[in-house]
Amino acid sequence: MPLDGQTKTPDRHLPLEGVRNFRDLGGYRGHGGRSVAWGRLFRSGRLSGLTDGDRRRVGALGLDLVLDFRQRSECALEPSAWAPGTAPRTENLEIVPGSLDGFFDPDGNARTASFMEALYRVLALEHAEVYRAMFGHILDVPGARVLLHCAAGKDRTGFGSALLLLALGVAREDVMEDYLLTSRFLDVDAEMDTVLAVAPHLLKPPMTREGVRPMFEVRRSYLESALDAMGDVDAYLEGRLGLGPAARGELRERYLGA
Repeated sequence: MPLDGQTKTPDRHLPLEGVRNFRDLGGYRGHGGRSVAWGRLFRSGRLSGLTDGDRRRVGALGLDLVLDFRQRSECALEPSAWAPGTAPRTENLEIVPGSLDGFFDPDGNARTASFMEALYRVLALEHAEVYRAMFGHILDVPGARVLLHCAAGKDRTGFGSALLLLALGVAREDVMEDYLLTSRFLDVDAEMDTVLAVAPHLLKPPMTREGVRPMFEVRRSYLESALDAMGDVDAYLEGRLGLGPAARGELRERYLGA
């Protein structure tokens, strides 16, 4: 039974025990009316919580390539919990989110939402080379089954997934719908607990738990900030990410079905 129209099915979300927000990017209508193939492109949060059962289920996906956008310090703190000798090829595409400059207004009040919108503009404008490398790795492994992930699987991964779907010709509104699905499949309070346990400084006065909550959410305005910063999609894909017509055609042949 569809979750939400023809592009959403119950199989989009893989309910794992120790990994949050693990989703299939298949089913969206792309270039020429062809749909993104199921079982080929995935996104998720950190993999440090993989259980034995999770490893069996994720292993059955046959992943060839994992692209990890976390900082190296994050990777060291929470390494992916693959069984020895079973990890797919993994590339660390480190994105350092930046400082908390601008997080507070002159009166000391948090302006978390506007901070997040600015962070997404930074992803588009200052980290394009990382996403260029993402596509390079994907194109380097013909027919690869690919997983994109970061910590929560919503910001760095959210923008990377959006770029991948846009390159496949998926409409902007469908890209936005996929981004917003994180609000359905990520437990915001549990994610806050995980992060605040290792970064309690985020709650130093005058900050409160509710004050930082927007950092752990997805909002339409966040991704819109990145998309608006990109400008013309085709020009951005070609000029900033090196995806000319030939490269996009190759991606579409690999990842679009009927």
